[in-house]
Amino acid sequence: MLIKMLLKTIKSLITPPAPTNNYWQNRRLKEFLDSRKGVMINIGSKNRSLGDNVFYADIHPGADLDVVCDIHDLPFKEDSIKGVG
Repeated sequence: MLIKMLLKTIKSLITPPAPTNNYWQNRRLKEFLDSRKGVMINIGSKNRSLGDNVFYADIHPGADLDVVCDIHDLPFKEDSIKGVG
């Protein structure tokens, strides 16, 4: 019984929290991104609701991506992207 409790406690300490789908956090993030001037790139995410000035990139092809690339070799001109997330 004590070992189970200890294992459960240890697991809770080393397990990262699950990603949230909090409406207010997403809304604040979208408002922030919309207020930024210039193009941004969202790497590794297929969330299409972040804004019109956000490109979506991933190393794995997907229907909702703008660019399929490795983050170590981004296909953008230098200083053309104002933010990366």
